[in-house]
Amino acid sequence: SPFDKATVPPFRMNQFGGTAGGPIVKDRTFFFASYEGLIQRQGITQTGFVPSDAFRARAVAAVKPLINLYPEGQTPTPTTDVWQWTGVGKATQDEHVGLVRVDHRFTDNLSGYFRFSKNSTEIFAPNAQLPYGTRNLDAPTSGLFDFLYLVSPRTTNELRLAANYAQPLNSIPSGAQAAISIPSLSTIPGGNRRLAVGITQSLIDQWSTLRGAHTLKAGVEIRRVQLIVHDFNLSDGTASYASLTDFQNDKLNTLAGSGELPTKQMRKIEYFGYVQDEWKIRPNFTANIGLRYEFFNAFHEIRNRDIPFDLQGCGGYCPVGSDFAFPPTTNFAPRLSFTWAPDRLKGRTVIRIGAGIFYGDAQLGDQYSPANNDASRYTLSAVSTPGLAYPFDPFINPNAALAAAPRSMPRNHPNQTSQQWGLSIQQALTKKITLMVGYNGQQNYHVFSRTYVNVINPATGQAPIPSLNQIDVRGEDGVSSFHGLVSTLQMNNWHGLLIRANYMFSHALNDGSAGGGSSDGAAQNVACRSCDKGNSSYDARHVFTANFAYQIPFRRSHWYGGWQWSGTSTARTGLPLSVSVTRKASDVPDGNVLSTERPNLVPGVPLYLDYGTTGLWLNPAAVAIPAKGTWGNLGRNVLRAPGLFQIDTALSKQFRVTEHMGLDLGAEAFNILNHPQLGAPGVNISSTSNFGKITTPINTSPVGAGTPRQVQVFMRLSF
Repeated sequence: SPFDKATVPPFRMNQFGGTAGGPIVKDRTFFFASYEGLIQRQGITQTGFVPSDAFRARAVAAVKPLINLYPEGQTPTPTTDVWQWTGVGKATQDEHVGLVRVDHRFTDNLSGYFRFSKNSTEIFAPNAQLPYGTRNLDAPTSGLFDFLYLVSPRTTNELRLAANYAQPLNSIPSGAQAAISIPSLSTIPGGNRRLAVGITQSLIDQWSTLRGAHTLKAGVEIRRVQLIVHDFNLSDGTASYASLTDFQNDKLNTLAGSGELPTKQMRKIEYFGYVQDEWKIRPNFTANIGLRYEFFNAFHEIRNRDIPFDLQGCGGYCPVGSDFAFPPTTNFAPRLSFTWAPDRLKGRTVIRIGAGIFYGDAQLGDQYSPANNDASRYTLSAVSTPGLAYPFDPFINPNAALAAAPRSMPRNHPNQTSQQWGLSIQQALTKKITLMVGYNGQQNYHVFSRTYVNVINPATGQAPIPSLNQIDVRGEDGVSSFHGLVSTLQMNNWHGLLIRANYMFSHALNDGSAGGGSSDGAAQNVACRSCDKGNSSYDARHVFTANFAYQIPFRRSHWYGGWQWSGTSTARTGLPLSVSVTRKASDVPDGNVLSTERPNLVPGVPLYLDYGTTGLWLNPAAVAIPAKGTWGNLGRNVLRAPGLFQIDTALSKQFRVTEHMGLDLGAEAFNILNHPQLGAPGVNISSTSNFGKITTPINTSPVGAGTPRQVQVFMRLSF
């Protein structure tokens, strides 16, 4: 990558496996089994910013244990107290996946199969900036029984019984009591250990029948979800200093986190159903009409050890064992689409139009906040707790019966709702070339969002509930939208050549909410969520992809025949960036610095610099620290990171070894041009050592777009 030194870190990946299948009982019972293994070792160049020797010598004794968690720097920076450290971390992945399937025909009308799979994975992912990393152990397991009954030549019924089990263990062995955040220095990750067990069991029945011009389908699902969370936290929080000087003198700005939580078991049962009619109104006109119902339900703790915090319903803490939430029961989701090939256009044009309403349940991990409130939780700042410093222990009450900083989830809240619609026109330009142009849109409501309440009221200088710290609210009151123009050009089998090219021009907006359990961050001003409306973090304005496959026209009867050349290319514009600033809690109007604070925009100064000349992507002179008692006026996600451009290619050949044995050989090259794939720059203007600098590539994993050039060879033997 562009950040590797003279010696390129090694990368080795070995992927291997096999499949086997055949009859157990002739014409009645069959088996299939597969295994795949992946052993991977990858060196990752790490670039971090650490205290200089001069800073280490001046710092007070109390913070020396924190300073010692940083490695020794090798290269001075323009900031005297900061040096740059460069190292190589070792990313490892050991993965083994097995699957067994048995099919059986009971009668001419009844058949079924059983499938079981298990995955064992151990991954260590190095920190991008410091010699630490995250270790993940996981072994997801799934199994199902499926039975298909032919009621008549036109009617079928399918019954499925399924279960999934996962037990991921996540740990960061850093030795830090909390994540330590200091402007101009790389963040030290907090050491913690967490084990969660997820179990899902479901019963699904699906019915289908043909009735003249109608294909009718209906189905129901009952799903039982169980989540068991074990927290073995050394700490689960963040301690931040507002400046290097404050760190040197041990003047903490904020401290937020939690102590060890007792094991909790959450359960819920969900219900779903649907009906659908595919109606062939005319040979060239088809309608799909459907209605789906979804009841996601709410968790309950099996021993009633949950303590919801609900200001509206309970005025604060609810009695122990109260309902997590009161789930909506009216999630009816209609779907409607039409396909039309006008006769006047001689069947060369197809028009498709459709719309629907969809509901979501957010991430399960964001739904059990009532199970987090019977342990030590705290949100402290230099304003609320004068003299806040490291070590933290004197400022925390580990024996608190209830959290001082509750996690809250509105108990009366709707599920995530998405209204989606689309239109496309597909035209056959020639017998082998087609063009499709379309539009996709969606408007999303009740999207997962995160914010903090019980902050200081600027008018009174006090929090509404002085006895509590800031309250972490995980709700579903965000909004987002997406509008995209998509086009596809495809050429099929022109002298052995197949090409497909896609282009999308789109715009995604939100107010900091993202859905799916993720968030673009809490609003800068929690009293004005709409002030954070802007580009979504995944808003790639222009995206182009293309792929091709070409059968090289050599005679297959010769050894040099039967070769196939293929490739893909990807190009997109950069993703949005939010510039931030670290401020003292006393400088912010509401005292809340857990949100992302933004700077002021300096008018008339360019935001970007010539990266090749200056080594900076963003211009430090274009932004400034806001005046005390005001919020910054720079919008959220108004800047962009570098884009991505990559070409992958492959060459392969099929050999016929014998009548019953074949051999596939080939080589693949990813990012064959080794185009520099630059990641996002530093965006905190308080970190003068790295603001605007790019120190990592887009992708530090070995898979996906944005890697350095990688080459692999493969072989597959079938018999």
